[in-house]
Amino acid sequence: MAANHSLARTAQPDDEGLSAGSARVPTLRLLFGKSRGIVASSPGMGGLGLLGAQPIRWRLDRPHALQIGRGAPSDEVCLADDSQASRLHASLLVVPGQPPLLRDLGSSNGTFVNGARIQQASLCDGDVVRVGSTLFLLREEPQPCPDAQVPSLIGQSPAICHLRHEVALWAPSLCTVLLLGDSGTGKEVTAQALHALSGQKGPLVAVNCAAIPETLAESQLFGHVSGAFTGAKAHPGYFRAAHFGTLFLDEVGELPASLQPKLLRALEEGVITPVGSVEPQPCKVRVIAATNRNLPSEVERGTLRGDLFARLSEIVLRLPPVRERREDILPLLGHFLGHSPPLAPALAEALLLHRWPWNVRELSKVATELRVRGAKLPQLTLDLIKDRLVPAPEPPPPPSHPAKALPEPPSASLPSEPPPIRKDELVEALSTHGGRIAVVARALGRSRQQIYRLLELHGLSLSDFRDGSQDPE
Repeated sequence: MAANHSLARTAQPDDEGLSAGSARVPTLRLLFGKSRGIVASSPGMGGLGLLGAQPIRWRLDRPHALQIGRGAPSDEVCLADDSQASRLHASLLVVPGQPPLLRDLGSSNGTFVNGARIQQASLCDGDVVRVGSTLFLLREEPQPCPDAQVPSLIGQSPAICHLRHEVALWAPSLCTVLLLGDSGTGKEVTAQALHALSGQKGPLVAVNCAAIPETLAESQLFGHVSGAFTGAKAHPGYFRAAHFGTLFLDEVGELPASLQPKLLRALEEGVITPVGSVEPQPCKVRVIAATNRNLPSEVERGTLRGDLFARLSEIVLRLPPVRERREDILPLLGHFLGHSPPLAPALAEALLLHRWPWNVRELSKVATELRVRGAKLPQLTLDLIKDRLVPAPEPPPPPSHPAKALPEPPSASLPSEPPPIRKDELVEALSTHGGRIAVVARALGRSRQQIYRLLELHGLSLSDFRDGSQDPE
C-alpha cells in the first residue's frame, strides 16, 4: 500500500474533558534513539523526521503498511542513525478496527515487544517496541486529548495531559478536591499545583494525617487556647495557619473517627472551635485531601463517615501510576538526572519495562543512584542499577498444590476476572509446548499479549523454552 503517513501533533488545551466515549487513535511514539537519546515532547509540537528537532509520533488510523528500518522511506520510520537496525527491519500493518500488526522482516538483530523477541505480534496499548537500538511505544490516544500549562506535572502521556487539564480547570474554583492514587504518584505535587493556580493569598499547609497522634489530632488541626490542658499555650492549629490558603490533608483515611464530625463541620460551615474554647471562629480554607485507600470500602466498614466522604469528594482527581504512563518514564528520569551521561539503550529499555511499584518516588531514587554511580562514566549502563529493576521473587506454591484447571468462562450474571497465572504454571506450559506462544495462550486461556506480559512480569525468556519450531501464523 502506498500512503503518506503523517505525523500527529499533541492536542491543544480546550474546554472538553476526556470521557469514556472519546475516540482513541493508535499512535506509535518514538521514546529513545541511540544518537538522539531521550525523546521528550511538548504541547503543540510536531516534527519532520525521526532525526528532526521535534518529537515524532505516527497516527495509525488509516490503512497502511508502515516500514521501519535504516532504508525505510523518509516519510515512514527511517532509522538512518541506528547501526543496529536492518535496512528493512520490520513493518507495521495498520487495518482500521484491528490492532496494529508488527512483523519482523528477517532482521539481523530481531524485533522485540515488551522485551520478548517476536516474528509477528498484535500491539496493544502501552506495548514497548525495540527495533535495533530505537524504542517506541504503542499508545491508544484519546481524541481530543486536552492539556494545560502546569509545569510541575511532567510528561506527555494522555493520562498526565488529562490530569493537567483537570488541575487547571478546578484550581480557581476553590472546590474541595480529593486526590486518589497509589503511593508515590505525586499527590502532594498535584496539591501544590492546585494551590499555585488557585490565586489564593494564604499559604499551602501540608498535614500528614497518619503522623498525628490520636490524642493530639483535634488540637493540631483546630488549635487550642491557653490553659486548655496543663501547661498549654495558645496554638492556632493547621486550619487557622492555612487561613485564606489551602490545607492539604494527606492520608486523610487515617483520621480518627472522633475527629471526623468536627472536620465535617469545618468543611461545611467554614468555622472551627479550638480545644478549650466555646467560641467558633471563622476560617476560610480550601481543603485538598489525598489517600491511597479505597474510601468507599472504608465507608462500608464504618471506619469513615459517609457524609464526610461525600464532602471530601466534591471533585475527585485520580493520579495515574507510572506503569500506565510509560512514555513519561524517560523524560521524568531526565528531569531528575539533570546534566548526566547518556543512557545505554539496554538501560532505557529496562527502565521502560520495569513495573515501578513505588511510582515517581522510586524513579527519583533510581535517578539519584544513576547520577552518583555514573558521574564519571561516558554512558549510564544497566549494570549500575540492575538489582533495582529485578522483580520480587514469586512466593512458593503451597505443598502438593493440584494442577490448575483452565478457568471457566465468567457467568453472564456476575462478570469476573480470570485467576492470575503463577510463574510455575507459566513455566510448565512453556516447557510442555516448546515456548510456542499461540499454543501456550490457548492452553492457559489467555491472549498472546497476556502471555508476553507474563513473561516480562516473571523475568522469563522464550529462548529458554524454544524447541526449534515457530508459532503458527
